Amino acid sequence: MKKLSHLVDLAFCCLLLPLMIIIFPVERWAHNFPLYTLSVGMWLYGVYALNRIIVVPLMFKSRSKAVLGAVLIVLSIVITTLFARVQLYTPKRHPFDVGFERHLPIVEQYQQCLWSLFVIVEFFSIAFGVMQQYYIQRTQWLFQVAEQAAVCDELRASIAAPTVAQDTVTIKSGHKNIVVKTADILYVEAMDNYVKVYCLGDSMLLCQTTMKAMEAMLPPEAFVRVHRSYIVAKAHIESYNSRELVVASQSIPIGRKYSANLK
Repeated sequence: MKKLSHLVDLAFCCLLLPLMIIIFPVERWAHNFPLYTLSVGMWLYGVYALNRIIVVPLMFKSRSKAVLGAVLIVLSIVITTLFARVQLYTPKRHPFDVGFERHLPIVEQYQQCLWSLFVIVEFFSIAFGVMQQYYIQRTQWLFQVAEQAAVCDELRASIAAPTVAQDTVTIKSGHKNIVVKTADILYVEAMDNYVKVYCLGDSMLLCQTTMKAMEAMLPPEAFVRVHRSYIVAKAHIESYNSRELVVASQSIPIGRKYSANLK
C-alpha cells in the first residue's frame, strides 16, 4: 500500500494536476501575471501535500487532532479565497447588463479556474488519504486480533500441557539403556567418538554419541557447555575464573567460544 500511495502521489502531482492546469487558458495569465500564476500553482501543490501528510492523518487520531485537521481545511479555503480576491484586471461590462442592475458578484475566468482546481485537489487528496488511512487502521486491527489470538493459544497450551522439569535422562552405555538422574550428573567429557558422563559417587558412564546430541539431551536450565569437550552441571560448579572452573575437585578448561555461556 505504501508503494501504491507513492505512485498515486507521483502520478497526480507530475501528470494529472499539470494536465488540468494546461486545460485552462493559463498561458495568457502566465505571460501577463507570472508571479500570480506561479504562486497559485505552488499553493495547489501545497494544499495536496498538506492534506496528504497532515490533515488526513490527524482525522484518524484523537478528537482534538481531528478538530485541528478541520481547522486546517478551513484555513486552506480562506487562503484560496484571498488568491481569488486578487484583481488581475478590471472586468468588462457584460453586454446583457442593459436595463437592469446586476446583484450577483462577477466571477472572472481565472477565479473560476482557481476554485475548480482547488476543489479537485482538495477532494482527491482527502478522499485518497482517507482510503489509505482506513487500510492502515484495518491492517493494524487485524494484526492486533492475530496477536491476541496467538496469546490466547499460548495460554491454552500452557494450561493444557504444563511444563514438567526433566529429572532424568536415558543414556545408552554398551548394550544397556541406563536411566540417570540429572541431579547426579557432574559433567560430560568428549573422548574421540565416545562421551564420558561423570556422576556422583565417582561413577562414570561411557556412551557412543556426540557432544551435540548430549547437549540437546540435557536440560539447558541445569547444564552449560563451557568447552568443545566439556558440559558441566551448573549446580556442581565449585569455583571458576575466566580460564577454568572446578567441578568435584576436577579442573575443567573454559573455551573462548563458550565463555559467554558461563557468564
